[in-house]
Amino acid sequence: MATIKDVAKRAGVSVGTISHALTGKRPVNEKTRRRILDAIEEVGYHPNAQAQALVTGLTQNIAMLFPFEYEGDDTGSVDLNTTQLEMIWEANLAVQAKGYNLQLHTKENDADELRAICRNCDGLLVSMVRLHDERVSLLLEEHKPFVMIGRPEENATNAWVDTDFDDMVLQQISHLVNLGHRAIAFLDNESLIAKDLSYTVRSRQAYLRACYALWISW
Repeated sequence: MATIKDVAKRAGVSVGTISHALTGKRPVNEKTRRRILDAIEEVGYHPNAQAQALVTGLTQNIAMLFPFEYEGDDTGSVDLNTTQLEMIWEANLAVQAKGYNLQLHTKENDADELRAICRNCDGLLVSMVRLHDERVSLLLEEHKPFVMIGRPEENATNAWVDTDFDDMVLQQISHLVNLGHRAIAFLDNESLIAKDLSYTVRSRQAYLRACYALWISW
């Protein structure tokens, strides 16, 4: 197995210069950096991830918090819907494109577990966000960068992406109204509403606002 010394010999530089080139802690001119990268590829050197993490403080991991309930048989199998699968898949592609690994966490984590996750990643994607989500305050205390898929009720400065539920539901109900329908039901999951999940609550609220705006019954 190739070592960093093999890379140094091949590139004609010191081990320290290679370390600076890989960690970015000190500037290395572009010509030397390119020679080092070529040497790494030629000798087949694979830096030890744990060693790099100790030097740089980075893990190259992004954690995705995606808790969901297991249903079905005793094997713990679960059926993910198309939207959930696409969300995980696209997150993985985006993370890998930046040279990171995606760690998927699929259970409800207590405070200690969440702190342990923070120690082993450089940032987080937080999904299944509740209107009042305790994870947000904990992540702020840990000073870990994170982006929420969904948003809590009070959220002044934290980064998030979400569906425009008001516009989406209004378009859907307007379409049904234009077809002549006036009694339009909204089917939701009471257990998810009870869990205060942002997307379920916001969907129901958007439905009620759309019905009121269009003066139809529910």
